[in-house]
Amino acid sequence: LILAVCATALGAFVGLGLGALAAGRRGTLLDGLALMISTASIALPTFWVGLMLMLLFASRLGWLPVSGYGEGGTFFGLPLPGPTHLVLPTVTLAVFSCGYLARVTRASLIEESSQDYVRAARARGASAASVLLRHVMANSMLPIVTLIGLNFAQLMGGAIATETVFNWPGLGLIMMSALRSRDLPVVEGGAIVLTAGFLVVNLAVDVSYALLDPRVRD
Repeated sequence: LILAVCATALGAFVGLGLGALAAGRRGTLLDGLALMISTASIALPTFWVGLMLMLLFASRLGWLPVSGYGEGGTFFGLPLPGPTHLVLPTVTLAVFSCGYLARVTRASLIEESSQDYVRAARARGASAASVLLRHVMANSMLPIVTLIGLNFAQLMGGAIATETVFNWPGLGLIMMSALRSRDLPVVEGGAIVLTAGFLVVNLAVDVSYALLDPRVRD
């Protein structure tokens, strides 16, 4: 859960920024570069990204630990990971999600920019950046929030490979150990927990629609 939350936050921050930058500079070299980065991040396998990050930042440069959970204190009895141990797994998971989010954000912003209220705001003298951030972005949040919620739910289950690569003591590593030992009840329990988490996240996303768009409440 800690890993999924951190990866979702990082992926949302980078993906939204990259998508907004591409939409604001549509048709330019910057837009093409942003699309190329987002496409590459989607195509790269998660386990390969994790291994390459370990090779570069842990083995070669020695800036970060290779694997493990570390010790970062406790929070209401929950042991927290060490800050340096959290970096590589978080980046590994965020790489994939930020690419999808960047492309969806770009498409949503471009579509919303063609609406009449955008032209009216520009006719009143509002700057392009102000229109993009205050008007277009606010009205483009429904598909973006949907994708963020789905990414979070998928990361809770898709972190299994990352937890295995980085020896992260989470549900994914427990399920992998149970599969090796053919411990079927543990595997079934893990699958039920992941499914329940997915359903809860989808419900939270649906409820957030009413907060983001008043028309949904009507």
